[in-house]
Amino acid sequence: MASNKMLSIINSLLLLSSTRSQSVVMQPIDMERIVTDIQQTMGSLIKEYNGQIIAPTTWPKVKGHADWIREVWANYIDNGLKYGGKSPQLELGATPENNGYVRFWVRDKGLGISTEEQKHLFIPFNRINQICIEGHGLGLSISKKLVNMMGGELYAKSVLGQGTTFWTDLQLPEATNILSI
Repeated sequence: MASNKMLSIINSLLLLSSTRSQSVVMQPIDMERIVTDIQQTMGSLIKEYNGQIIAPTTWPKVKGHADWIREVWANYIDNGLKYGGKSPQLELGATPENNGYVRFWVRDKGLGISTEEQKHLFIPFNRINQICIEGHGLGLSISKKLVNMMGGELYAKSVLGQGTTFWTDLQLPEATNILSI
């Protein structure tokens, strides 16, 4: 068990460090495929938590790096299952914004996160003081870094007793470009 945790931490740190030395092709993303793949990959975890995921059947296209977007969604869904309450129900969606971005979000109906804990959500190795949940406190900080590197933003909003929403704003795919990092 300790070796699996250490391997997970090492893989997370390797992903984070690799972002510093890559040229990333920003291209239109098939979000439906990414979300469907993640749900299939995480099928046993969804079943373990008796979770339900409600997602749209069609998704808008955005500009990004597919592997990084996959990592962000996997983190959102993993956290939603772990912290989304007993038999978590996660709602996923997308909302076009008026500024050339699309807001992708996941909402749970869990315990919520205090205002004070929300200030520390994106700090590496920080774990919120809620429930004894397995993890190492890197997922959200890595997700925020990846989204920022794609020209987007990542946010969270939570109300104690009402759940949490995480969202990511990503650009519409009007042009394909390469980011040198």
